[in-house]
Amino acid sequence: MGEALDGADKAEVEKKLRVKILTHRRRLSKYSSVLVKAAVDDLPTLMSQKDLAVEPLGENRGDYVELLIVAPRSRLAGRSLYAEPIHEIFPISIIGVVPSGRVENIETYEFRPGDMLLVAGDEKTVEKLANLYRLERSRAHVKLLNPRLAAAGLAGLATAVALSQYLPTALSFLTGSVIALIGSGRAAERLYQAISWETLIYIGSFTAIGKAAADLGLLTPVTPYLSNTPLLYAVGIALSNTLGAVPTATLLGPLIHDKNALLAVVASIMPIALPLAHPAVYLAYRQSDTSLATFLKASTFTLAATAVATYPILYLLPL
Repeated sequence: MGEALDGADKAEVEKKLRVKILTHRRRLSKYSSVLVKAAVDDLPTLMSQKDLAVEPLGENRGDYVELLIVAPRSRLAGRSLYAEPIHEIFPISIIGVVPSGRVENIETYEFRPGDMLLVAGDEKTVEKLANLYRLERSRAHVKLLNPRLAAAGLAGLATAVALSQYLPTALSFLTGSVIALIGSGRAAERLYQAISWETLIYIGSFTAIGKAAADLGLLTPVTPYLSNTPLLYAVGIALSNTLGAVPTATLLGPLIHDKNALLAVVASIMPIALPLAHPAVYLAYRQSDTSLATFLKASTFTLAATAVATYPILYLLPL
């Protein structure tokens, strides 16, 4: 930050420079360093600013600038620039990153497949860097969606769900995983790196929470009243937003004795407000740079609107 920005209002500077300054301070101070979010196309203008100097990581020894994409097999996947300081190994500078998740610090951010790094340096050096760390070069055509891999994954999931009707769940999904591996045509290492282990741990942990809550008889005091469809619907909303959708389904499953109760449980899981309510909401929240307060402001309205929309289903569509 230059002297002209000392005491400047953050919102006004963001509007003027078309950037997002990732700091909680409302007023800026001179000579301080902040993380800035900006469009790649605006970087030339941003770097020419006198009052806001861009401080890249590493030494730039060339005028060539390129976006490098983190591939599933890249040595940077799952690692940070602190653990793998490529800007210290190669005579290049890292101007910024295009992340898929929230960034608190560029050096500590752990890269995921599909993330990009904006690097500057000599073109041959950038090429060597890309080859050594298995980074896709942006000037080449990169397929972020592999139809064959997607089809293999869907086939494996469909097989697992179908077999779970006749075989133990663990064996069914193990069989589905083998089918996905065979059909993808990929090495086990690449498939392993492509798996979202965070999602699997999230779902597995919450399934265990639901089972533990059921074994402890968490709903025993109110079980006699859950034959009332509106009350079951209300309890489902409360549980799905505190324990999560997966534990709620596990916990309320044994209490479903008719089709009306099933409909009430399904409808109650739809109104969600907290990130932990559903794996899809959790992943979307994790990959955005939205604060929890901002998320809750929007999701609370969504919860109310969804509840108003789903409650009539209990009576308009009797089963």
